[in-house]
Amino acid sequence: MFENYAYKKVKGSNAISSSPGVASGGAISSSLINETKMIAVNKTPFSCAYYVNQTKVDTIFEETNVTIQGKIINPDSRREVGVRLFESFPNEFNRRTIVVPLKEDNTFEVRLKLNDIQVAEIIHKEMARVYLSPEDNIDVEVDLNHFDESIKVTGIGADNSNYCFKRFLFEEKENLCSRCLYDLSSKMTSESEADEFKDLFLNKLHQRQEFLNSNIKCLSPELYLAEYYDNLINCVNILNRFPDNQEYKRRQEGKTPLQINEDSYFSYQNIVHPDNDMMKFSNEYEHFIREYAFFYLGKKIDALSGKGNVVTGPDFYDQLYINRYALCNTLFSGTNQYILKYKTIEDALTRGSWKTANELYDKFNSDYPNASKTTILKEAFRKLSFVASGQPAFDFCLFDFEGNKVRLSDFKGKAVYIDFWSTYCGPCRASIERYGKEIHDRFKDEDVVFIYVALEYDLKRPKEFMEKNGIQGIQLIARGKEESLIREKYFFNGIPEYYIIDSNGLIVKRDAPRPYEIIQNPSILLDAIKIQSAKK
Repeated sequence: MFENYAYKKVKGSNAISSSPGVASGGAISSSLINETKMIAVNKTPFSCAYYVNQTKVDTIFEETNVTIQGKIINPDSRREVGVRLFESFPNEFNRRTIVVPLKEDNTFEVRLKLNDIQVAEIIHKEMARVYLSPEDNIDVEVDLNHFDESIKVTGIGADNSNYCFKRFLFEEKENLCSRCLYDLSSKMTSESEADEFKDLFLNKLHQRQEFLNSNIKCLSPELYLAEYYDNLINCVNILNRFPDNQEYKRRQEGKTPLQINEDSYFSYQNIVHPDNDMMKFSNEYEHFIREYAFFYLGKKIDALSGKGNVVTGPDFYDQLYINRYALCNTLFSGTNQYILKYKTIEDALTRGSWKTANELYDKFNSDYPNASKTTILKEAFRKLSFVASGQPAFDFCLFDFEGNKVRLSDFKGKAVYIDFWSTYCGPCRASIERYGKEIHDRFKDEDVVFIYVALEYDLKRPKEFMEKNGIQGIQLIARGKEESLIREKYFFNGIPEYYIIDSNGLIVKRDAPRPYEIIQNPSILLDAIKIQSAKK
């Protein structure tokens, strides 16, 4: 019965003996015992529909080590089940989805291969978030008429999934989900005193942590830590941003900003312990220690020295990343130093600080020549080299709102400012509503073209939005070319995204400043026009 399986030895660990003391600020203490696990690798090929972001490909997994099967009661008419996984790379965030049809008896089976623990989503009209590990073999049953309340899992790895379902119901009932916390934060930012704000969110963190500790037996040590840091990420990031957010929001509302004693306010940081090698698998943990190290410690150094990590001038970001890399060497070691150096280079790449990113990558490659993140950065540099300053911009051909074909090369001889946006993106809409007319008025006598590329298929929403706001410029719609433009040609992760192109079709700046920054400092765009004039 085992002829189609191969077995692989891996090291695992048993349960955690004690839990973090969030209220008291105690460190994470654990007793971890290594053990050997045998992970079955199914050698029978598995064929499925496979989506990378929005692009569909048919694929075959020659080997798999995770099985998700189950039954849908009262299924949706589309009769499909999906399992979605996420990948995060420098300047790139991918959603990979396996889709299989429901059988006549409403059952399904999905098989895949994982190298480490991953967050996944099981999708059938509704969505359920789960943790999957290499070796899981779970059986899912759910009634679509009562999705959240009815979903349950049995089999190998079931405890992890059932914990996720239980946590979801608890957080929705107690208004403790991430969405609820951020909505509450937005409401209270201009209405509460600093201590009131801090105490409220520390209490929310304590509630979430008590729930986690009451379910500790359901989770492996790695996933317990993942949940612990997920709680911290949601609450601590909100607390970190309160001093700056309240100042900005209160000024906008005509109120006097609070005078906050940051030494006292940030005292909650003693609950933070970013020092766990077991969390290597978690992108969220990487994000967390980056926030902790570069936000909180930066402020702490600034308070002690009067200067700290603060730099000014035209090379602000270059100096910031150089200083951060040095901070990694000074204050961290081991896994944390490795991750924080990687995140520093990732930030530099995302910002477009190409020269600095290259210099820091050379150091990183020397320190970690065979590391997995060195390989990731090497691939990122390869992709991003196509959109470095001085490279030809991809000559897209899209339709405008009137149905006319428009190419980027149609505007050679002029500087071009491209705004990639969507009506589904709140910051995109806000920027166009507030600054769209103003930026056109500021540059109406200059030799520059403004191009808006709506990353949507349906024309109606973007056309109505631009007409309502009286926006001029060249207005284009991607109509199915969104993924190609984002992932393969212009290489960016989120929107809004801006590019400045010179008169010869060469990239002046990717991840260019936003309209409000250009209005405040017109030389950013005027210099691109001067570049084109010098080349004529």
